[in-house]
Amino acid sequence: RGRSIGLPLYEGYGLSECGSVVALNVPGAEREGSVGLPLGHVQVKVDNEHRILVRGNTHLGYLGDEPQADDWLDTGDLGDQDTEGFLTVNGRAKNLLITSFGRNISPEWLESELVQALGAAQAVVFGDGEPQPGALVVITDNRSPDDIRAALTLLNAGLPDYARLQAVYLRRQRLTQAEGHITANGRPVRHQIQADLPRLMAESFPLFMNLSVPAGTSIRQPTPGDSNMAFFDRLQSETEQARAHVTGAPVIQAIREGRFDLEGYTWFLIQAYHHVKHTVPLMMACGGRLPERLEFVRKALVEYIEEEYGHHEWILNDLEACGEDKEAIRHGQPDTSIELMVAYLYDRIQRGNPAAFFGMVQVLEGTSIELATPLGEAIQKQLGLPNQAFSYLYSHGALDQDHFEFFRNLMNDITDPEDQQAIIEAARMVYRLYGDMLHSIPLRAHGKEQRHEAA
Repeated sequence: RGRSIGLPLYEGYGLSECGSVVALNVPGAEREGSVGLPLGHVQVKVDNEHRILVRGNTHLGYLGDEPQADDWLDTGDLGDQDTEGFLTVNGRAKNLLITSFGRNISPEWLESELVQALGAAQAVVFGDGEPQPGALVVITDNRSPDDIRAALTLLNAGLPDYARLQAVYLRRQRLTQAEGHITANGRPVRHQIQADLPRLMAESFPLFMNLSVPAGTSIRQPTPGDSNMAFFDRLQSETEQARAHVTGAPVIQAIREGRFDLEGYTWFLIQAYHHVKHTVPLMMACGGRLPERLEFVRKALVEYIEEEYGHHEWILNDLEACGEDKEAIRHGQPDTSIELMVAYLYDRIQRGNPAAFFGMVQVLEGTSIELATPLGEAIQKQLGLPNQAFSYLYSHGALDQDHFEFFRNLMNDITDPEDQQAIIEAARMVYRLYGDMLHSIPLRAHGKEQRHEAA
């Protein structure tokens, strides 16, 4: 951007341990994307693990340590060097992400790609141990989610398959030094961002990407009024305000602050049991009421039913691992918010538009993806419970990522305006009632929040 307005800017690379500058692009010898050629007073090489090593003008050592031998200095940076000697820096070795498939990803590289492709103010990539990386991206202009998704799809198409972004969380507010998320010079404080990730994701607008696009594919840009592949994004956008009632529940902050105890966790699981046990019956009721023009939706419900059957029993097993009497819970009563949520969905299916059922899918599966696994890990660490007490949270955090991609494609195939509106209105109501349940979870120290009036 500086070059575009006539500034003679050249990228270089250096570190204090080498007396500052190691490599530099200069007029007549520069290569875009690189940090230039090594200067004459140093030698540079990249080892077989892509670590940048420097020799020739390095420090004697760190204060309090034994002096170092005059040998190759491991900079801790990752990069490459081409046949002409131009050096490229990709990131820090200590920040390296390793996917569940064993592929190494430098987050700084992907962050740079996001900033360039989206014009993002800030970008932080995460996903160590996950199948695909995700990112938290700060966009400060007024572009719509549709516009951002189009740019992300183009970016993903040009990335190697292992580095394609599966989920991107859009924020309008910058990460700040005051909250401990960036350093004074603007670099991300990764350990703090990782610790706060559940809250940061909950405060963001999620975009879940289709990873099946082959690299090099030409992507059709959406145009205003284009209805193809657009309803899912409209559903996300038009329920954003209602969604804040879920993501703003005090329990999320309480977990982050270590104020969540066994009483709160078992109370949440009890409510989960009382709505999850209705998931399959609701799907069966919906399938029986769908018109013939939505036969493809009925077929999708068959797949959903096969995958969801019996999940309520997982929750009872989790509760038993927490020391609860699962048979007493099986025959107990839910909180009013959950009872109303389930009753509302049966009513919409029977007396309204049966497609309204998918408003619940939008809420519950989306919430699982954002919160289930990271919050489950935080809760387990705080309470010291065995893995057997978290089968519901951990399985749904993983399962629902695949489910939600399936759901996104299914929603984009629903084109009737009345069906679409029924789903949007149901999602808003379920966000309200499910959020009421989350707001009612008993919390340590502050006790149980004053209940919200039932809708």
